[in-house]
Amino acid sequence: MNHRLIPNLGLCAWLICNALFGRAQVTEGDNTITSPSSYVGCDGSSTQPLRLKTILNDPIYFYTGGINRMRLMDTITTGVINGYTGLNLTGHLGVGLFTDPQVDTPYTYLHINHYGTEESGYRPWMKTGVYMTDRSDMMYVGTKPTPDLADRNDAVINL
Repeated sequence: MNHRLIPNLGLCAWLICNALFGRAQVTEGDNTITSPSSYVGCDGSSTQPLRLKTILNDPIYFYTGGINRMRLMDTITTGVINGYTGLNLTGHLGVGLFTDPQVDTPYTYLHINHYGTEESGYRPWMKTGVYMTDRSDMMYVGTKPTPDLADRNDAVINL
């Protein structure tokens, strides 16, 4: 029998047990653990779905390596993009850094950003689609409502 296999079996058993009964930590603003029973979601035997939410009207930020890589926006009904005001940006998901002041928030339901610096291509009808910014370039793929027909949208690829 291979003697290296025995420690690996013990490690596997330990990992399986912890996967079934483990919890993730939840921290407060000062990075303290709220309580030993605090967790995100549920354990492996739960019948409840994983829920990631905020109680207050705050965005949800996703970090890796200490860098904000993705954000899900809170309720925003007074957004301003490219001079257009009063925009509803509620629930928009942004993937990317969003570090430039011109492109600092997701413009559509899904906005993929790679160091975007230009907002001039944005129009207020751009909502249900994917908006992509890459430095000074942009692209939108999605729908555009037809004003004279309430139940009709056109498919748009806008460069």
